[in-house]
Amino acid sequence: MEIVVQSLTHIYQPGTIFARTALKDVNLNIPSGSFTAIVGHTGSGKSTLVQHFNGLLRPTEGTLRVGTVEITPRKSDLRALRQMVGMVFQYPEHQLFEETVEKDIAFGPKQLGWPDELVRQSVAEAVRMVGLKKEHLSRSPYALSGGERRRAALAGVLAMRPKVLILDEPTAGLDPRGRREILALLERLHREEGMTIIMVTHSMEDAARYAQQLVVMKDGQVLLTGTPQEVFAREDVLNAAGLALPEPARFVKALNSRLERPLPLLMTVEALEREIVARLAREGMR
Repeated sequence: MEIVVQSLTHIYQPGTIFARTALKDVNLNIPSGSFTAIVGHTGSGKSTLVQHFNGLLRPTEGTLRVGTVEITPRKSDLRALRQMVGMVFQYPEHQLFEETVEKDIAFGPKQLGWPDELVRQSVAEAVRMVGLKKEHLSRSPYALSGGERRRAALAGVLAMRPKVLILDEPTAGLDPRGRREILALLERLHREEGMTIIMVTHSMEDAARYAQQLVVMKDGQVLLTGTPQEVFAREDVLNAAGLALPEPARFVKALNSRLERPLPLLMTVEALEREIVARLAREGMR
């Protein structure tokens, strides 16, 4: 589902001495079925921007369209919007509150007034998508591991069958294994379910590995959009935003200063390994 942002400005506490402009004249297109990463330092406007996508915030100026639903300073259909857009905040496991995992996952669909059979189907689908086991459903959410609790919280959003899934720092607080599992899950949801995924992240490595489109933000404005290759080729813009290249790309840049034939700008360790092995093989055949 496509998201189109036009001249979006958001001011917190407008008309008061505490007024603060968090977004200024943002224009952005997020294609349907894409995986987009929004990057930038704390205070750059990332979270404020995505909170407009499911109606938690309304524009002070400008318009936002999600699918066929348009949001303006005076117009919104929040029910329709929130049925299309699922939002997963940092540490979503802190929002688990029911006595069992199954009841927690079913809470959202029940609030939408769905019939019991549809609620059961949606819970089963969500559990399958996040990789939880049936025996988890009867347990207390607090009896699960940290990674399992995050999966349960994500299942509660997926059970409402959103077309767009927004995640604000989805790997925050997880150990390395938990990080890999959650990111692999998001990649699979995008690939197999055709879901539009928007990920707010501080990690340039995660953005480079998983996203098709990057949005670089600073001081409430979009500095640059493009593929990872296009964005990371503009190191000057990244530096202006206080961001750095992913570690593999920094390594390639340092290595290229010593090579007669530079390597392409590679974003992941795996891609770098393949390129070096292939080059060594070619050199060995000469």
